[in-house]
Amino acid sequence: MEEKIYWMWITKINGLGSKKMQKLLQKFITPKRIWEQSRESLLEIDGIGEILVDEILNPLYRIGLEKELEEMKKQQIDILTIQDEKYPEKLKEIYDYPIVLFYKGNLELLNEFSIGIIGCRNCTRYGEKIAKNISYSLAKKRYKYSKWFSKRRRYIFTYRLFKCKWKDNCCSWEWIR
Repeated sequence: MEEKIYWMWITKINGLGSKKMQKLLQKFITPKRIWEQSRESLLEIDGIGEILVDEILNPLYRIGLEKELEEMKKQQIDILTIQDEKYPEKLKEIYDYPIVLFYKGNLELLNEFSIGIIGCRNCTRYGEKIAKNISYSLAKKRYKYSKWFSKRRRYIFTYRLFKCKWKDNCCSWEWIR
């Protein structure tokens, strides 16, 4: 299986945030090695309890990953991980930095000055409207910006950006369930 599939898998696990992912990666180095671990070896990690181990080992998270990766390739969406050389240094300065970025566009723009739009999992209609307006205005003025928001909301912002025909941008997001 392609390495990217393991990175996709690890981002889908409920309750596994950036800090706990960091702990797992410190011990097991790659998501593939985490995938292969037993219940007992996962429970040895400080802060990883039984409930989270049940989530990590849940087979439902492992279904359809190849198909999802194919769909991402069709849409020219790629994956950048904390272990990649091109991972933006500025993001590493954030307390709870994302371990995995799903992006489309010019990745180098993440290293330039940018404005981040942060979304939430359960956004109100008002919040969604304001975020759409801000992202549309930024794209219209040709500002470079990175977008971080939940999987459910990503198409709204991508639509707004491409409606402005701004081809040289980087759309990035962390997949949140």
